[in-house]
Amino acid sequence: MRITSKGQITIPREIREQLGLMPNSEVILEVEGNTVRIRRATPEAQATKPKRKSLKDEPFVGMWRDREDMADSSEWVLTTRQREWTRR
Repeated sequence: MRITSKGQITIPREIREQLGLMPNSEVILEVEGNTVRIRRATPEAQATKPKRKSLKDEPFVGMWRDREDMADSSEWVLTTRQREWTRR
């Protein structure tokens, strides 16, 4: 088995079937010395997964918070596209 340049491996079909791993299944990797163990995540383990922060709390997005023209970003994108594309 080889690791790709992106750090990915392919779990053989027999092992996936034996463990009931389907596409998008959550798994847990455990390291013990120089051994890595992979196991299916339990519902409890999945529930403790950290939640993604709201984008409005992200620094990059938050910096536009006070600009009135950025209140509705979809509208801003449409307006900007119309303005830029009609110049041609």
